[in-house]
Amino acid sequence: MNLQGKFLIHAREMGWTNPNKRVLIALSGGVDSMVLLHLFLTLPEDERPQISAVHIHHHLRAASDQEATALKALSVRQHFQLIIRDWAPEVHPKSGIEAAARHFRYQQYGGVMEDVQADWVATAHHADDQAETILMKWVRGGEIAQLRGILPVQSFGSGELIRPLLSFSKADLRDYAMNQGLTWFEDATNQSQEMTRNRMRQQVIPRLKVENPQFLAHVEDYAGQLTDLLEVANLQIERLLAIILTSAHPLVGSVVVLSGCTDAQQRLVIQAILKQLNPELSVQTSQVAAIQRLITNQYRTQGTIDLGHGWRFFREYDQFGAEKVKPDVKSEQSSPDFMLKLNHWYRLSKFEEVGLMTSQPNTGDVQQVWLTPSAFPVGVRPWQPGDKYRLANGHHQAVARLMVNDKVPQSQRNSVNVVSTHDGTILQVIHFRRATQNAADQRQTGSQPYYLVLRQHYPKGD
Repeated sequence: MNLQGKFLIHAREMGWTNPNKRVLIALSGGVDSMVLLHLFLTLPEDERPQISAVHIHHHLRAASDQEATALKALSVRQHFQLIIRDWAPEVHPKSGIEAAARHFRYQQYGGVMEDVQADWVATAHHADDQAETILMKWVRGGEIAQLRGILPVQSFGSGELIRPLLSFSKADLRDYAMNQGLTWFEDATNQSQEMTRNRMRQQVIPRLKVENPQFLAHVEDYAGQLTDLLEVANLQIERLLAIILTSAHPLVGSVVVLSGCTDAQQRLVIQAILKQLNPELSVQTSQVAAIQRLITNQYRTQGTIDLGHGWRFFREYDQFGAEKVKPDVKSEQSSPDFMLKLNHWYRLSKFEEVGLMTSQPNTGDVQQVWLTPSAFPVGVRPWQPGDKYRLANGHHQAVARLMVNDKVPQSQRNSVNVVSTHDGTILQVIHFRRATQNAADQRQTGSQPYYLVLRQHYPKGD
């Protein structure tokens, strides 16, 4: 069966033979895209979709103007709609021209697709392109999903991006073009050895074809197998994520559940989480390994890992998550650090006040403390390393140990405050513990009872 017959069968199988649909051909003017256009134009009339084409005039070569003119004339003779989009020279970047050109092309494809209400955008990528792409990604390294290469069908714009020629070799297309008497344009830059793709095309791929004439078929087969395996794996990962993640926004999950997965499941779930954060994020094997160690470490219950691009991964006891790194800007509300004048209220936060009273109030959270004159002034300040408070058994415990025992997240520890006497005795770790006083405190010369009070405070209008 000739190429035209194979294409017809393939188009029928993929649902591209619908006269009520419209296909937009990405027409560069090279042999590949000219063959693609011709194959669609020669489909049986009752199966042929409506055809439009888009040509991107890059203004990178002297011959570009003549090629655009020739394609316009072809569209008139062959009765198909042609839209030409210009990539103006004044917006060309000084470096990375190839990547920038590709970005511009696909941006225009999406816009034209919407303008002409096309169901598909069809590009002329073929089997040699597929082999080049996979080999280049393999050499450069990265995620295994990239080794699927060029996908035959994927969502794009308001419809789908299709590659109908992936099963055909470059030689097949060139032979077809010559047999049909097609005219095409050669891009001289395709012969340059400066670009990796050209070196793959001219040096590596031909040698592999000599080693095995079925090389391109095997690449296509492996790409298909990998696509199937990844589809099954992704379904399993989605099921795991559903039971591991407790929140999607912000992204938070259970350390216990993730730790219960196999090593392989942990790595794949971590990769999926990082991709979920930012699809453009390049997931490094070293980052995945570091996160896995943090999750499974029984002796390090808190920690963070910088993911780059403004993201970080964190573990706080039995939870893990990922978040955007906040700018290192000093808070407008500094930590409380003030003395308590007797029988006055002081603002701890927007809705909470603290006071040291000489008589017991009938509201708020009240702690009775016995103080001598030398204990004053009494103040509120952020906790400091070395701070300790007295336990009921007479021993002392470090405030730092209290926060570890209570599993206070590292990110919240800087906001923990204490009430302290003039000599540094901790009366209360606010919101966490009250220090214990005994009979000896009451018997000290000049010792009197006072009342340390926390109460809710709601300003008018709140």
